[in-house]
Amino acid sequence: YIQGYRLLYRPVGGSWSQQEVKAATERSAVIANLLKGTEYEIKIRPYFNEFQGMDSRSLTFRTPEE
Repeated sequence: YIQGYRLLYRPVGGSWSQQEVKAATERSAVIANLLKGTEYEIKIRPYFNEFQGMDSRSLTFRTPEE
C-alpha cells in the first residue's frame, strides 16, 4: 500500500530538496521557485507512514531561460 510520494529534486550536483505528494492517486505535481536555465535532477520515493520505498530512477531536465 502506498500512502503518498516524496518528490526529490536538486540542481545537478547540489543538495536534495523534497516536496510531499500526500495522495497516492496524484499523477502530477508542481515544483515552485526553480531557477531559470538550470539543469535539475528529479526522482520520486513512495512511502507509507514511516516506511519508505526505493527511489525511482532519476531524470534530468533543464528549466527554460525565460
